[in-house]
Amino acid sequence: MQGFLFTLELENFKSFKGKQTIGPFKNFSAIIGPNGSGKSNLMDAISFVLGETAKNLRVKKLADLVHGVNVQDAVSINCKVKMMFHQVDDEANEKTEKTFQRSLTEFRVDDQKVSVGEYHKELEKINIFIKARNFLVYQGAVEQIAMQGPREMTQLFEELSKSFELRDDYERLKQEMLAAETNAQANLTRKKDIVLEMREAKQEQMDAKRFQNLKQDLLEKNRELYLAQLFFAEKHKRDTEEELENLKRQVKEKKKEKTAYDKVLKDKQEAAKQFYNARNKGEAAVQTIERRMLGEKPKIAQMKQQLAHSEMRLESIKKAHDNAVKAVTNLEQQIKAAEANKKEIEQQKSELQKKLAEKSKRQGINLNEADVKEYRRLKAEVEKRCTVIGTDLENKREEKKSAVDANEFDRRRLQQNKEKLDERQKVLETDKKNLEALNQTRVQQEKDLEEARKKLDELQKEILGKHMNSIVCDNSDTGKECISYLREQHYPPETFLPVAELRVEPFREHLRTLKEPPGVKLTFDVIAPNITSDSNLNSKIKKALQFVCGNSLVCEQPQHAKEIAYGIARKGERYRAVALDGTQFQPNGVISGGSSDLKVRAKKWDENAIRKLKEKRSDLQEGLRQLHTNSRRELDVEMARNQIRHLETRLRFTRTEIERFDRLVQQQERDAEATGEPGEIRARIHGREVIIDDLEKEIKELEKKYEQREMQIHDEHEKSISAFTHQIERLNYELEYLRGEDRQANVLKEEERLKELHAIERSLVQKQQERNRRAEKRHSLLHQCKLSSIKIPLISGSLNQIMLNSDLSADDSQSTSLNHSQSLEAAEEIEIDYRDLRDSVKKLVSETEINALLDELTKSAAETEEKLSKMVAPSSKLDQRIDKVKERENENLAKLDEGRKKAQSARRAFEKVKTERLKRFQDFFEPVATRIDEVYKALSQNESAQAYLGPANTEEPYLDGINYNCIAPGKRYRPMDNLSGGEKTVAALALLFAIHSSNPSPFFVLDEVDAALDNTNIAKVVQYIRDRSKKDIQLIVISLKEEMYNKADSLIGIYPKKTDPCIVSGVLTYDLENFDNMFEGEPRE
Repeated sequence: MQGFLFTLELENFKSFKGKQTIGPFKNFSAIIGPNGSGKSNLMDAISFVLGETAKNLRVKKLADLVHGVNVQDAVSINCKVKMMFHQVDDEANEKTEKTFQRSLTEFRVDDQKVSVGEYHKELEKINIFIKARNFLVYQGAVEQIAMQGPREMTQLFEELSKSFELRDDYERLKQEMLAAETNAQANLTRKKDIVLEMREAKQEQMDAKRFQNLKQDLLEKNRELYLAQLFFAEKHKRDTEEELENLKRQVKEKKKEKTAYDKVLKDKQEAAKQFYNARNKGEAAVQTIERRMLGEKPKIAQMKQQLAHSEMRLESIKKAHDNAVKAVTNLEQQIKAAEANKKEIEQQKSELQKKLAEKSKRQGINLNEADVKEYRRLKAEVEKRCTVIGTDLENKREEKKSAVDANEFDRRRLQQNKEKLDERQKVLETDKKNLEALNQTRVQQEKDLEEARKKLDELQKEILGKHMNSIVCDNSDTGKECISYLREQHYPPETFLPVAELRVEPFREHLRTLKEPPGVKLTFDVIAPNITSDSNLNSKIKKALQFVCGNSLVCEQPQHAKEIAYGIARKGERYRAVALDGTQFQPNGVISGGSSDLKVRAKKWDENAIRKLKEKRSDLQEGLRQLHTNSRRELDVEMARNQIRHLETRLRFTRTEIERFDRLVQQQERDAEATGEPGEIRARIHGREVIIDDLEKEIKELEKKYEQREMQIHDEHEKSISAFTHQIERLNYELEYLRGEDRQANVLKEEERLKELHAIERSLVQKQQERNRRAEKRHSLLHQCKLSSIKIPLISGSLNQIMLNSDLSADDSQSTSLNHSQSLEAAEEIEIDYRDLRDSVKKLVSETEINALLDELTKSAAETEEKLSKMVAPSSKLDQRIDKVKERENENLAKLDEGRKKAQSARRAFEKVKTERLKRFQDFFEPVATRIDEVYKALSQNESAQAYLGPANTEEPYLDGINYNCIAPGKRYRPMDNLSGGEKTVAALALLFAIHSSNPSPFFVLDEVDAALDNTNIAKVVQYIRDRSKKDIQLIVISLKEEMYNKADSLIGIYPKKTDPCIVSGVLTYDLENFDNMFEGEPRE
């Protein structure tokens, strides 16, 4: 059913005062009149009755449309326009009339009041769309239609195709789909994170088991080490005790021998005493004889002979002894001197004894021999104890020096390790700075590569065009099967390229060696530089790409691409060319793309890449964590830190031991006052030295007091007598030596026996000290086992009974010593079970082997402890963490399944709306794109004229712009903005008529569209309008040019009436169809 505008009734509308009827309108009606007469007001009246808003009617508000309002002389408060529309049914040959009336306050259809929405729907029924304005072109707007941007052009087609009605649903469903897919992807990422966390938790669980195994291994090794140390300590202690028992037996035997020898010595001393008495009597006799010699000189000779006889006898005896050979020759002189001295000394002794007796009587002191012996015995005992204490003191000093040296060695080692750590930290800082610099360089390079990639993506998008998402298959049968499957599954249509049926144009090899213009390459070489025909797969890919790309070229500059596309560079050879900024030049003159347009179109690449990047993000984060974990520098630093912590622990332990030894030294000092027994702990040395000094001072003071009180006179007497006695004894010994040849030998034997006895006693003391040290060592080992919680198998006793002085209070030395002794006794009562100790260890005897074994066990335990120190102690909440991760994993699986279903549902809803929107748009756009070249050729009346209307986005054209390009007859391609006004007008009219062909409105109103046309172009346009008006369209043209309106079927003249205060438009109508009948076959002039 066709329709057309019959008449218009205007009442007080703008310059039309009162009620005026305009029409009837023919198929081709021309509205003419002088400027200012109100022709455009008639155009506004048509727009007003068809539902236009005030801003498009050249007024601020609808009330300004009333006649006279502009001069404050309104003839009415309302105005209205009524349109009489006739519809003709060709089949039934019936004509129906429909009226549309609009005033300032209401809308009416067939005199029935309706709402604005209902009014617009009634207009749309007759293909009149207000927003698209497919029924009129305003004055001066025809060029703007041709100059519309791609996005504006797309907006026009969306409104005409009604696809814009689905725009909101499309955007909403798309956002819901993206949100659902993002949520599903997030759930998938969370799943990966949870799997990673579960893997880490399981790894931590394995590390915890390894940590516990190492810990247990360390306990076993320490247990074996301490068992071995205790075993050998007890063994050495038993050996020492056995040696001590042997020494005690030897001492006992030697003491028995000494007792026997003492008895013999006592007998001999009695004999010597008797000898001394006899000698004294002899000396008295000698004195008597000497006195007699004074008076009896004759007897001297006889005495000399006897003396000579005695000297000869003495000389023979001296020769009999090995040690008296040299003394024989001087024996006579010695005897004479001895006798002389003897006499003199005896006289002095007698005098001295008399003086001492007198002095003793005066002071009342009478010391017998027993008191003197008791004094000497006590003094000797004190000296002996001082000697033992001094020896022990020296031992403690040596031990203290060893401990200080070991502490100093550990301190130097710690300092060296700290210096090494500082050096490693400096190296690490340097490496970190270098790494940061490399990271900055890497980031910049990645940024450059990303820009280059995006640029290449944009370029590929422009090159591949509609085949961007085409699917390559082996043959047409496969493609048909795929298409059938897509239809069955209700998937959107896809384009398939069967390789076997593709007809590709061979590459023109000379294009690969082009030097002018510079930087030109085949598109195929840019997209797929590495594809060869070596394999079957590569050959198929190459054929498909060759089909899509052909011999198209890529240029660096748009100017070079333009030269190649239009044959300027290659002497008439034309090729499709694409510049790096995205501008594509077709040999037929069509230009599309551009940098700004490509950035919008290439977002599809980014959307596809974002999904892949999100999938890779988790893998990259995992790689980054692995990179940090495997960083060698970090490992070295961590090892150094662990070593420092180990050394610091050893240092703290050493300091604790030093403090403990200091307390032990103080305790031993207090013990020395009570027991006098030496200890092994080095820290008590200093106090003991003070005690020894005090004892020495006290002994000296006692000796001094004693000597002053009781021994002074005796000592003086003893000294005096001793001096004489020594001289007499010396002489007597010499005489006895000479008289008894075996006496010296007996003395030597006695001295040897005495030395042997002293040596045995010293060995006995050393073994006792060694036994005490072994006991202390065993006690210390048991205490370390107690502190380290090392379970030693015991037959009897308990480690809880073990205490050290560090566990005791230092307030009372006697109680502390008693407690320590009790702790040692408790340690002695502990019996250890050595059945777990290897037999090979028990059989070791050599100290070298024993030390080697202990060193090996210590080294093994230290290595295990070092490994253990490098590991992090497992968390006590690890099992809870694994349970929580499993719970989160189950929850995430449910969310993942739900999110996947939501994403699928959202995508189906979106695809449905997308398909409907695309169908509406394509159903309207494709006929226009198909007909526009034909219409342009008809308007130009030249087959060389070309017009191209193509979407930038072939998949969803409504998302991007639509490019419209025209090539005027006999001219090269130029952008639309470089065309002349007439060429732009013809191009715009071609577009309008092509649109009208796709979705025709019942009439078409053009307001002075011929303003920029010359007479030639006017004639061509008028001819086309006349042809179209006779077929399928009613055209109403407002024109001032006779070349235009003299070909119309009727003329509607608008003229001004000179009335005050404003202009009133008058209307004249003239039918020209009669003239067509009169001059049929001749042109109308």
